[in-house]
Amino acid sequence: MAYNDLAAIAQAVIREKYGNTHVFSTEVLRGPAVLFDDWAQSNAQLTKAQVRQIKELFTDYEWMLCQKAIFQATTIPEYSAKADYIYANAKKHVAKHWLAAENCQSSFKNEQVLNHPVVHLRLTMGYDLWGFSDILDFVVPAHIQEAIETKQLDLLTWANDLKIEK
Repeated sequence: MAYNDLAAIAQAVIREKYGNTHVFSTEVLRGPAVLFDDWAQSNAQLTKAQVRQIKELFTDYEWMLCQKAIFQATTIPEYSAKADYIYANAKKHVAKHWLAAENCQSSFKNEQVLNHPVVHLRLTMGYDLWGFSDILDFVVPAHIQEAIETKQLDLLTWANDLKIEK
């Protein structure tokens, strides 16, 4: 059960960043286009390096949220098969709390992902201890970046408006 939950969360993150799992399978996992989908359905094995690529989709803090979402989905019957929703909702909830804190910093990072521009909004919670910052990463459309940078949209409003699909 936890395996399927991890696959569901990873699939949502992959679609957000890469558009679809086929691109991720061929360009990142270096396998056939259906590799991730086959793995998600327990029809294929991944190498240790490929599993590491899936884990690298997440920051350390997001990986912890992922584990907690999987735990809830496997132990609370009404959350069964909803780990991806639990994860996204928890990430949004944490972001809202962080944005209200004085020690939260935000930044944008522009990245080329397989020749397509991707904008990341990174929220960083610092603790005045070197190497112990927590990071949440959100892929956002370029117009959201522009609205936030030009103060047409504040970050807390953006977080409140995030849509989480059930």
